[in-house]
Amino acid sequence: MISTADSASKNKLSEEKIRELFNIAFPEREVSEIEELTAGMCNALYVVTMTDGFRTVLKVSSPGMVGKASNEQWLIESETAAMRLIAERAPEVPAPKVLFYDDNMTRCSGKYFFMEFVEGDLMAPLRKTFTKEQSKALYTAMGRAVRDIGKIKNGFFGIVNSGIEFDSLYGVVNQLIGNVTGDMERCGADMGVTRDEILAQLLADKPYFDEVTEASLVHFDIWENNILIQGDEITGIIDWERALWAEPLMEDRFRSYGMNPDFLEGFGQTEFSESEQRRLTWYNIWINLAFMGEHFTRKYDTEEDYRRNRARMLEFWEKLKK
Repeated sequence: MISTADSASKNKLSEEKIRELFNIAFPEREVSEIEELTAGMCNALYVVTMTDGFRTVLKVSSPGMVGKASNEQWLIESETAAMRLIAERAPEVPAPKVLFYDDNMTRCSGKYFFMEFVEGDLMAPLRKTFTKEQSKALYTAMGRAVRDIGKIKNGFFGIVNSGIEFDSLYGVVNQLIGNVTGDMERCGADMGVTRDEILAQLLADKPYFDEVTEASLVHFDIWENNILIQGDEITGIIDWERALWAEPLMEDRFRSYGMNPDFLEGFGQTEFSESEQRRLTWYNIWINLAFMGEHFTRKYDTEEDYRRNRARMLEFWEKLKK
């Protein structure tokens, strides 16, 4: 069964096309059932069940830059590379394995890959049902996972497997913020502050970023909707498409709404220096700018999310300017 999920960027495939791609990846096996996963707003996802009961997940990118922001050119490339890095260098981190990857776009209008199907339920809908012990175990495990992912080091900063490399953390942050503000400027969006003002302040704060001299792998989007669980154990961390070579403090749970004490305990850091707090403020500005930009790229029906994220971004901007 193939259902419908609304998003400008999702690359809808017919059942016939999915079977064709499956047969290329798994010529010795046969499809029993196909079901679309409607979560997420960017790439299309399908669970393919085989006649022997084995399941795999097909992920397909949009054709070209349809529905994407400038920082979203490398989603599939980054995700597959990051997942392979985890399998090779941090197997203790629960992540699906890449089973087949095709990026030549001759068989499909987007790049695609098949990955391991991971058993588990999304953590987000279950949060309100957690016992105190279960919550502590899961959030501590999230913190440990971010720490272990960050142990994977690299000789340059940048977006994973994008071909874009910088010799400093400032370089990649400047690229990311410059891209998202450029996107909104081209759309005529009212950010509440100009792109030139943002980039000038970022340059003034370059010394805070220059304190980070080693590039670490960062998932960037580890939050409850990208965590699969069974009981009090994490069985899978999914959606690696925004993986970066940066610093672990860029991870989602370090943002203003996510400073869970159990997460911090698992990560191994509960206090932050003045420079770290300054960078954290910038990362909050950046993510709210990115959410604002999605209003234009995803073509949302209302401006509610845009206005809310604009207000949050301006709160952090005022904090930065004090």
